[in-house]
Amino acid sequence: MGSQYHLLLGPLLSAKYPKFVGRLGRQHRLRILGAGEFNSLLPTNPWDHTVDLVLVDRSVLNLATTWTISLDRLGSNPPPIAVVQHEPSVALRVLASHSGAVGIVDPLDDWDSITRALERAVAQPVPDDDHRIWTEVERPLNGYGDAIEMRDDVDRDIVDLVSLGLADREVAAAVHLAEQTVRNRLSRILEHSGLKNRTQLAMRRRSQLEAATIVDLFAWWQHSATIEPPRHGADGQPSG
Repeated sequence: MGSQYHLLLGPLLSAKYPKFVGRLGRQHRLRILGAGEFNSLLPTNPWDHTVDLVLVDRSVLNLATTWTISLDRLGSNPPPIAVVQHEPSVALRVLASHSGAVGIVDPLDDWDSITRALERAVAQPVPDDDHRIWTEVERPLNGYGDAIEMRDDVDRDIVDLVSLGLADREVAAAVHLAEQTVRNRLSRILEHSGLKNRTQLAMRRRSQLEAATIVDLFAWWQHSATIEPPRHGADGQPSG
């Protein structure tokens, strides 16, 4: 029968794979999220740390990844993520691994295969990089969402502009530096951040900005919850 896990299921899975979710519910502890509920989990501080694995549809993979990065920045220990997809393509495996997912579960597999896929996903602290596709495609980075090494505001501007898709010539014009100086700075940023190319830089920067936005909203929510509303007298005017 295998181990019993506490699973967090992302939106859409119940509608797409009802038999799979029903079988999961008979053998594991489930919490099924509706649309938009990933964000609603953050103000629950501390959130439920007993979750062993998050299962998501591919359409919400970026949202789930941002959510776990945000949890990490808030000092919580985020659970691993696995994508639920029937007959996943090679492209999806690459995307999922580069996004930080630790595995893919095929909901229409036999139950023994599903159980093994869940066990592998729960046990793996980093994306699975042993698949044969990595002989042809660049392996995923470990520590997706880690820091980008930026020395000053100029480095930060360069990273943000490159992440928007600007070429070196356009970045140089925007930051008032020689094009070669921009290339030198960018090479240093990539090297010291453990990144191999501009695409990886853009992905990591996007995840950072999205996570930072959620953390800022969470901080605003905490602050707002401590502010008492003004008191009014019987005449409707502020009292005190």
